[in-house]
Amino acid sequence: MTVERVTLDARAMFPAQVQVRNGGRWDTPRAFPGDASGSCQAAVDAEAMARKYPDRRVRVLTYRGWDEIWHLTLAQAEAVYDAMIALNDVSGRVQATIPIGDGADLRVFEKESGEVHVVLVAEHIAQKWRVYDDQHAFAVAHGLEDK
Repeated sequence: MTVERVTLDARAMFPAQVQVRNGGRWDTPRAFPGDASGSCQAAVDAEAMARKYPDRRVRVLTYRGWDEIWHLTLAQAEAVYDAMIALNDVSGRVQATIPIGDGADLRVFEKESGEVHVVLVAEHIAQKWRVYDDQHAFAVAHGLEDK
């Protein structure tokens, strides 16, 4: 009753998956977002599946393809931050979409509370989400604090 762990350099809508061997194929009864809680839940569910099906192979399949592309580049962060500063003068808030290929994009938006959200969206579903307390926290995280 062991759980295999497999990591692929590819992209998937739900990058943490629990799979059970069913004859000649792998079935995926559970899939989770690629964040820490999704990965933990996949591990817990895989252990439960291994106990439920002791005669079958069970694995957690992780795709890491989104990880390296869902961060804003310095140029992208700088452009978004400049827009935030400009919109401050007219009481506006930024909402930007940055295409990153393969049908995915990064969306950056400010909430009325001042929080800045960066979201990776693929196939119309939010895959990863990062929240900054305010514009200053966004600037510091992207190396723009001296701007």
